[in-house]
Amino acid sequence: MRRSTGAVAIVLTLAGLTAGCSTPRPILDVARKGAATVGLAEISLRNYVDSTNAQLSARAELVRQDSRRLAQERATRQYELFIIDDNASTQEAAKAQSLIQKYGDAHRKARQDLAAELANIDKSNALDTSELATVPTDNLSAAKKGFGVLAQELSATDWVRLTSGYAKEIVNGLKQLKDKKESEQ
Repeated sequence: MRRSTGAVAIVLTLAGLTAGCSTPRPILDVARKGAATVGLAEISLRNYVDSTNAQLSARAELVRQDSRRLAQERATRQYELFIIDDNASTQEAAKAQSLIQKYGDAHRKARQDLAAELANIDKSNALDTSELATVPTDNLSAAKKGFGVLAQELSATDWVRLTSGYAKEIVNGLKQLKDKKESEQ
């Protein structure tokens, strides 16, 4: 009962102070500047996020290309080592045919292994665009709207509503702090 009486007293005091008042010029000026600042901050944030996302995409593509190049070099080196290790200097036609067949099979296997490795590289280095940073447009538009409302001339009734809503928020905030303090003890 004491809390609600205190809240009512705060609301009535603020309502009495603001009754018949209009929005003071400094508040209007600050609110207009605040709305403009939020708009500029949103533009700057969008530019920063776009630039950062573009850089991240470019870096991911470079890593993917470098990984693919290394895999291709590794596959080529493996095939070359296979050819060097094997006896390629045979003179007999049957041995030469068998050797060519064996080299062809080894090369086909190396190409298949490379294709599988490149597919794994592409899969592991894929950039998930859903994880990129985004601009909180809802919050920014709400801030712009709030400043826009403040930048308008308020009637005495609007001031009473504003101050009573503000008083309620203060009371709720105090209650939450008290509840938090009690739960910690």
